[in-house]
Amino acid sequence: MTDHIAEYAGLAVALVSFAIAGVAAGLWYRSSKADTSPTWSRGDRPFEPVVREIADGGRVDGLMNGLSEAAGLNKLAALWTGASVILSAVATVLPHLPISRLFLP
Repeated sequence: MTDHIAEYAGLAVALVSFAIAGVAAGLWYRSSKADTSPTWSRGDRPFEPVVREIADGGRVDGLMNGLSEAAGLNKLAALWTGASVILSAVATVLPHLPISRLFLP
C-alpha cells in the first residue's frame, strides 16, 4: 500500500525547493549584472577626469564597489541554493517514509 500522505508531503516540499531554487537563480542573475564601471562614469556628467590618478581611483573604486555587491549577492544565492538542495533531498526521501503510521491509528 502506498503512503499518499508521504507522497503529497514530498510533492509539497519539492515545490518549495523549486521556488527557493528560483530565488537563488534570481540572486545569481543580479550578481552577474553588478555594475563595475568607474565611479566617475556614473551620474549626470560621465566624463573621465584629466588627472590620471583621479581617473584610476574612480576605476578601482567602481570595481571594488561592483565586486563587493556581487560577492554579497553570491553569498545569499549560495545560502538559498543550499536550502534548496536540503529540501530536494527531503522531498526525495519523504515518500519512502511511513508517515501515515505516525499520525493515523
